[in-house]
This record gives sequence, C-alpha cells and structure tokens, in this order.
Amino acid sequence: MRLLSQFSRRERILFFITVGVIVSAGVINFIVAPVRKRWRRLNSQIVNLKAKLNHYIKILGLEQEIEKRYNTYADYLKTKGSHEEALASVLQEIEKLARTCGILLTNIVPSGLEEKDFYQKFEVRMETEGDISSLGRFLYELQKSKYLFRVVRLNITTKSGSQDTLRSSIELMKIFIP
Repeated sequence: MRLLSQFSRRERILFFITVGVIVSAGVINFIVAPVRKRWRRLNSQIVNLKAKLNHYIKILGLEQEIEKRYNTYADYLKTKGSHEEALASVLQEIEKLARTCGILLTNIVPSGLEEKDFYQKFEVRMETEGDISSLGRFLYELQKSKYLFRVVRLNITTKSGSQDTLRSSIELMKIFIP
C-alpha cells in the first residue's frame, strides 16, 4: 500500500485499470472460455441426440408396418423342422422346378449351412443342361419360388456338339432365420 501512495493520482488510476484488464483477461481465458466451449459442445450433443431421438420415434411409428412386412416374409425364411429336413425340402424344390421346366440337372452340390449373426445361409451349386427358353423359365421359377432363392452366380456356355443345348453353372443362396 505504501507503494501506491507514492504514485500520483493519474498513475494509480492507470495501475487499477491495468490490474482490472489483467484480472478480466484471466477470468475470460480461464473461466468463461472453457465454460462457453463446454456449453457449445453440450449443445451440439443435445442437437445430435434430438436428431437420433426423432429418427427412433419415426421408426417406432413404423413399428406396426415393419412387423406386418416382416411377418409376410418370416414364413418363407423360418426353418420348418430340423435343418436337414429344411435343406432336403429346398433341394426337392429345386429338382421339382428343374423337372417342370425341362431342365436336366447334371450335378447338384449343397455346400451346407453357414452361420451368420442372426441368420443362416445355405448355398447350392448345380450344373444344368437345357435350351434357352427352358433355362430362362427355370431361373424365373427359382426367383419367384416360395423359398426366395437368390442367384449368386450364373455361367452359361453352349454344349459341345449342339447349338441348341446350353450348359449352365448356377450358384443359389437361400437364407434361413432360426
């Protein structure tokens, strides 16, 4: 305090103004700015969470529609009986479709059941012979069958010695929900 009494009135005023500026700068930099930064971060998190909440509310509003659609396809995808029975019925369906379409199945190889997260995948590789219209009808019938087959790979070549007969290698996939 003795030091301040030696200063003139003008110097004391400048000293207090300088101390006030330094203190206010410290308060702004060390208290207000971090609080403001955290406030903005929390506000952006709130905005993001509100957007997610609105999205989930929209999905919940569609719950009945989703359930309805799921139930229409669930019967096609669920396994009926044991896995062996389900796989046998799939293979029988393929053979039946081939017979009705006039396609000769020369080789059919099931690859077994592959477990995924919430479903099981069954693949079948087959070699066929037939004319173009029969092959097209066979592929169409596979796509629209009750088993919801998906053609993963298709390779078509002509049979040696015959221009009308096509040989094809087909890889099918069928999804099961346990």
